[in-house]
Amino acid sequence: MTRPLAIIAPFLAAACAQTAGDHIVRPEFGQATATAHAVQTGAIGAAQALGARFQSLVPTTINFPFDSTVLTPQARAVLDAQADFMRAFPEARFSVFGHTDLV
Repeated sequence: MTRPLAIIAPFLAAACAQTAGDHIVRPEFGQATATAHAVQTGAIGAAQALGARFQSLVPTTINFPFDSTVLTPQARAVLDAQADFMRAFPEARFSVFGHTDLV
């Protein structure tokens, strides 16, 4: 038996109301999928997403001992982790800067 289009049409309209890709932004798909969707839809920029990923995966600060310019083994490990992350994304540009106080 066929159903009249007038009965089916409201259900079809409701099913099509979602935008393309809405079905992929669900917690079970993980943060990577949600971030990719946000970048592709323009909700966030690619550089912003990469910066957030860098901050979540790699320590962002290198400290020196007081009154010294020598890197400690811990500081060297952080610097190596940062360099490894940067090498993993050769198409991206990273800015490296430092700060000190008057002491």
